[in-house]
Amino acid sequence: MGRFEGVLIATDLDGTLLNSRKEIDLETWRAIAYFTEEGGLFTVATGRMFQSFRTLKDKVPYNAPVVFANGAQIYDYQTGQILWQLDLPASFAKAAQKLLDTFPEAALEIYTHDSCHVVQPNEITLEHMRSFQIPHTFCEKTSDVPGTWLKALLTAPPAVLQQAAEMAKGMATGAAFRFSTPYFLEMFNAETDKGRGVLRLAKLLDVSPEHVYTVGDQENDMDMLSVAAVSFAPKNADPKVLEEADVILPDNNHNTVAALITFLNKRYGEERKKR
Repeated sequence: MGRFEGVLIATDLDGTLLNSRKEIDLETWRAIAYFTEEGGLFTVATGRMFQSFRTLKDKVPYNAPVVFANGAQIYDYQTGQILWQLDLPASFAKAAQKLLDTFPEAALEIYTHDSCHVVQPNEITLEHMRSFQIPHTFCEKTSDVPGTWLKALLTAPPAVLQQAAEMAKGMATGAAFRFSTPYFLEMFNAETDKGRGVLRLAKLLDVSPEHVYTVGDQENDMDMLSVAAVSFAPKNADPKVLEEADVILPDNNHNTVAALITFLNKRYGEERKKR
């Protein structure tokens, strides 16, 4: 039996697992390999979608299903199946259009499992589409977007986005709102979040909550930090996240996740000695 049998690590991607070059450093690769070889389960819990993870799916060393859309979807790459998904309420489209009408500087990215639609594009969203290589189409109004919505992303300059967030939180939309960067406001079903998504995955994998560990750097990670046996944040995290986390790790350019695994190696080594 490996040292980490029955242990799950769920990490955020940008600003946590990935360095500033959107890469995983060799030391972190080796640490994750050691963790999984010793029976550990390693995955990503991200605000990203299936589409924007496409360019990374073969570059991230996960061995468990991935939590997408801030906990609104769990996808198993081994079987090619969606294990669980919770869409936004259909009524949310009207509220989203009201936000766009109120804040003309804002853009809306609307995601299903395998498609992206953009309403009222701005430069922030257009750069997001380019840099993450997200295939997308444009729609005039939210009512023109086909199908059900898994997640929506409102983008705008930070001052505008803060105002939009305050307005959104005062509306009865059935959605939760979390910042993933000062320019991105994530919107997803209020009945889930990264924390509930990670716990749902742990249950699917038969992992006990006392062996679930999470790490992240932004507001949308705080839900999963709150459900972990021990929670972690890199030094570069948002100040609110640093206050929430149990353990502060080196920043994402200095092998955050490798340091987490070093912490767990000592923790589970000591547990085995007690047995």
